[in-house]
Amino acid sequence: VVARLQSGEASILRESAADLTDLTIADLAHAAAVKDPLVQEVLDDAASMIGHGITNLINILDPQLVVLAGRMSPLLPFMRERFDSVVRENVLLKPCRAQVVISAYGDQSSLVGAVAMVMRKITDNPAPWLKQ
Repeated sequence: VVARLQSGEASILRESAADLTDLTIADLAHAAAVKDPLVQEVLDDAASMIGHGITNLINILDPQLVVLAGRMSPLLPFMRERFDSVVRENVLLKPCRAQVVISAYGDQSSLVGAVAMVMRKITDNPAPWLKQ
């Protein structure tokens, strides 16, 4: 996005930051929400790549669930339709059995997952923890 803005393309993002390298995920999400053409095009390209990655994962591992999360989570809803379409078109086993969801925990997903793993270990076998 920054390279395209620096080359002179129009975008609402020019109003978001004095220095284009200071743009945030929130700035991109706002631009996507108001349907900025540059941001929509970039997110569509990214969604296509994400969709192909998800498709490869599904075709190789055959998971029941794929959870998307992380720092870019606020942008995922704007890409959802495109990456879902790519997965539907390219998955080998049809209909696709895997459910693709966006984590409600956003960029905190790894931390929440780690805590959940520890809690499960404790609740599955609490005796060693009670001795301490």
